[in-house]
Amino acid sequence: MQTFCLLAAAFAVGQNFDRTEWRLVPQFGQGSELVYKGHFTEESLIPGVQYQRRYALETIFFVDNDKPGKNEAAIMTSLTLINGKYTDKTPPGAVRLERVRYNQHGRVFGDDATQTLLTVPLNGPALLEAGAFVEFPTVPVNTQSYWEEFEEGRPLRGWRIQGAEQRSGAMCVKLIGSQQSQDWKQPRADSNAWRRRDVIWFSPQVGVVFRVERTIEHKDPAHSEPTSRLVAVYDLESRLRYSGGLFDDRKEEIAKVRKFQEDAEPLLRQPAPYRGQIEAMQRRIVKYLESTSSTPYRKALAHLQTRLERATLGEVQAGIGAEELPAEQGHVPIGKKVPDFVVTDLISERSLTFYKLLSTPILVLYYNPLTPTGKETLRFAQKLCDQYGDDLLVLGMAVSNDVPLVRQQHEDMRLTFPVLDGNGMHRTFGVDGTPRVVLLDGEGVVRFAFTGWGRHSPKEVSAEIEKCMRK
Repeated sequence: MQTFCLLAAAFAVGQNFDRTEWRLVPQFGQGSELVYKGHFTEESLIPGVQYQRRYALETIFFVDNDKPGKNEAAIMTSLTLINGKYTDKTPPGAVRLERVRYNQHGRVFGDDATQTLLTVPLNGPALLEAGAFVEFPTVPVNTQSYWEEFEEGRPLRGWRIQGAEQRSGAMCVKLIGSQQSQDWKQPRADSNAWRRRDVIWFSPQVGVVFRVERTIEHKDPAHSEPTSRLVAVYDLESRLRYSGGLFDDRKEEIAKVRKFQEDAEPLLRQPAPYRGQIEAMQRRIVKYLESTSSTPYRKALAHLQTRLERATLGEVQAGIGAEELPAEQGHVPIGKKVPDFVVTDLISERSLTFYKLLSTPILVLYYNPLTPTGKETLRFAQKLCDQYGDDLLVLGMAVSNDVPLVRQQHEDMRLTFPVLDGNGMHRTFGVDGTPRVVLLDGEGVVRFAFTGWGRHSPKEVSAEIEKCMRK
């Protein structure tokens, strides 16, 4: 059966595509499983700022009920932060499995909570990636066609046809989607502007999307040029249709995983009183895993096991799949006190407790030791130490895993201030790029912060330090 489906798809792709008008009709069918793989990248576009975070992305769409008026499916998305130790076997940082419905025009939707997840976020990776499922027009389209799509709480998204291209052996129609905030062309000083562009390749013969490219750009308040960018790119890796036992295994495992998730949700919110129930659920999951054959949706169950293990240690969680990437404390705004934390001094190899350092103003400097800008900010920080002596504490926060390099640089530059492990507390100090400068008063309250480095930065930082000293 599987071979027949692949041959049928190949035959369809080989049909004549020489036309100027296309009817865009999704073709799923009961038992269809679409696997998309790619990556998601977020990066800063501010000159002098070195910041990029990259995730491996996988989305699986499985149709388990394709009947008139009752088209039901499941979507599972997994995201894995890519770093120096990443491999194909690295456990994902987030896995989301949800039940959805779809209509004959390709729109995927769910209940109120799931529908919110299906809306592409503007400020990070989608925990439920459904960008490959677009609602198409009911009439044939051509390169002159234009239509709009409604999204709750956002401007209309416009679509047009750019033409036909071959993608992964299939001839596809290339569609361009555009959407932007009202202030994109005329940025305001009190709001962030954004622009979104979707490019998808849809095969009318096969009836599925073969590739998705999505770019979201942001402009910080009062900026005329983009300051950050989010990019999602993924391709159709496999398209198979299952029947019989293989279909039943997938459908039953999805139902079982969803039941485990629903039962675990209240326990994860308050783990302390339910330790016995959590341990009992862990045993039930192990028993289930040992008695059934594996499917791709077992990844969601393995992720749930990890969350249950963390709950037995007393960690309170917001609920199934409510985790964010990366999980850190919230950003501390100006005028608020930074919470206490423990960090490693990379030079002395000692652990320092932040609150024990409070007494004088503190300049926290996140920097990348490999960049010229990082070295420039270190030289400036040393000048501040020479100027203010014991009246100012400078804390260098090295954003690097190369500890020998950090120590050698500290010695070569003859720095007198401590350099700490800067791979943590990013969200607390609002680190979305380097260099990041945060000035605290003697009580640990944030008085000034900015990201980036330019010729006016030293003068600006010095002025804020003087202001802080006078208070």
